[in-house]
Amino acid sequence: MKANIIVAGFAALLACRPAAAQGGSSGHPEFNLEIIAKKTCTTEPLTGTNRHVIFVQADFSDQPAGKTKAEINPVNKINLVEGPFQVLDGNACNADGAKFQLPANPYTCGSTDPNCEDPSFQKYNVMARLVGKPGTAMKIGTCGFAAGPDGVLGTPDDVATCSSENYVDVRKSGRSRFQDATKELTTVYADVNGDGTLQRVPLFDPRLLDYLWTVDTQGQAHAQLFFVAVGK
Repeated sequence: MKANIIVAGFAALLACRPAAAQGGSSGHPEFNLEIIAKKTCTTEPLTGTNRHVIFVQADFSDQPAGKTKAEINPVNKINLVEGPFQVLDGNACNADGAKFQLPANPYTCGSTDPNCEDPSFQKYNVMARLVGKPGTAMKIGTCGFAAGPDGVLGTPDDVATCSSENYVDVRKSGRSRFQDATKELTTVYADVNGDGTLQRVPLFDPRLLDYLWTVDTQGQAHAQLFFVAVGK
């Protein structure tokens, strides 16, 4: 019963996405990343310059928003660092979490889009889909750390601030389709400065620190992320 409730929750979230976001084409990727949920994960770090896979724990959900680093469960957390595409640690099942390196991706907002709901990205787009067994599901969200009660960024009481937008998909039977997940995976859309309004903050913007993806899974889900250079 619990598994069915979780799948229904993923499906409800997916239904809220604009229809246009559920189609699309992958193009030719500059880099491809596989995020694969396993029932049993190794505890060893998985490193290697040619690695394109990150393993996460199946049937796992834990949201870090509002928690300090010391309070966050590292399982299914993918720490993000700036640089050329590379999987630095492919194991998100152990006490260190995984680590993925990717370039910053600046964006521009149209003059008629004051809330920046439809930004244009300057370097690459992220196309995502689920493959594998129907009924599996995955949600990936982007977070960064904001100043905590002491008001100083970069101290132990910093708290996780997570985007209100997430990449969500439930694997259906038949051919899987790509979604444009660039907003969800390269920005944090949240009340970053505490003024009661949402701001869009790109990865590695200094308003937040220590960016990460958090991954919720239902079953042994398998996501493919294609990072496609803009204009290709």
